[in-house]
Amino acid sequence: MGQAGGAMHALLDRMEGGGKVRESLALAYWPRVVGPHVASASHAEEVRDGILLVRTKGSVWSQEISLLKHRILSELNRLCGKPVIKDIRFRASGVPPAEEDESEHGPTDEELAALRFTPEELAELQHARAEIATVPDPRMRRPLLRIAERRHRLRRWRLDHGWRVCSGCDVLHDGPGDLCTVCEAER
Repeated sequence: MGQAGGAMHALLDRMEGGGKVRESLALAYWPRVVGPHVASASHAEEVRDGILLVRTKGSVWSQEISLLKHRILSELNRLCGKPVIKDIRFRASGVPPAEEDESEHGPTDEELAALRFTPEELAELQHARAEIATVPDPRMRRPLLRIAERRHRLRRWRLDHGWRVCSGCDVLHDGPGDLCTVCEAER
């Protein structure tokens, strides 16, 4: 790991929400870890309580990728700097086309920029900015600030577009009912 990677992991250790950022890194690292062939047949959706939820094109893909689970877990956790992923669960529910993922179901950059935060959300963002300001390497501060701001804006956008807070685990979801799909399945 380079000096910049070490500085980023040190910052994440100090940040209150560092664990969530590491989980987001696991999502971002998925295609890199599994390679283009597997990545084209799977989509890492989210992390809940250390469990990475992955959609696949079908049950055969779920079974094939599960055979690689130990190696994938090891590499994801290495890249994240800590063992934040305890398990991977596969769902054979199809993979969204790459272009559909953000453009049809997510906000544009312009929509995100136009959002207005509540006073509570603004205070949370200011807290994140203050934590990031303590990063000694100025080259790391700028990307970390962009990530924190985008994460807060995306949350606000989702709430404005009908997403709800799961009554079981407090994660945002856009499904029917008060529970997210994971809490619903566990019930």
